[in-house]
Amino acid sequence: MIVETSDSAFAGTDAEIRIKVFGTKGNVPERKISGSFKIGSEDTIIIRGYDIGHVTGMAIIRNNAGFGPQWRLEKITIKIAGQENSIFKYDDWVSADRWHTLTLSCPGGSPVNSQGWCGEAPFH
Repeated sequence: MIVETSDSAFAGTDAEIRIKVFGTKGNVPERKISGSFKIGSEDTIIIRGYDIGHVTGMAIIRNNAGFGPQWRLEKITIKIAGQENSIFKYDDWVSADRWHTLTLSCPGGSPVNSQGWCGEAPFH
């Protein structure tokens, strides 16, 4: 997963960031992620031990801790081997102590398929 913080003034954060990731076979339950989350940064976070199938959604929350807790999230890209990347563009401030559901988009402007994930859905 690549978390991109905006390059806007004061966009970085010292707050604790937590995520949930939803998939066709299961979910990554709420978990803290660690990164620098500095202005204009890309933080790579590796999550192992979950077979969630294809990514269908995600949510993010931050607390109000640290010297500069405000945070402007640009986007999150989830990469799973053998699948299209799942892109969650946000480009806004993440308010504290409230879950934000991020909208899934696919690489190259391709639409999300009828089953709710990026890539070609199997024919039945």
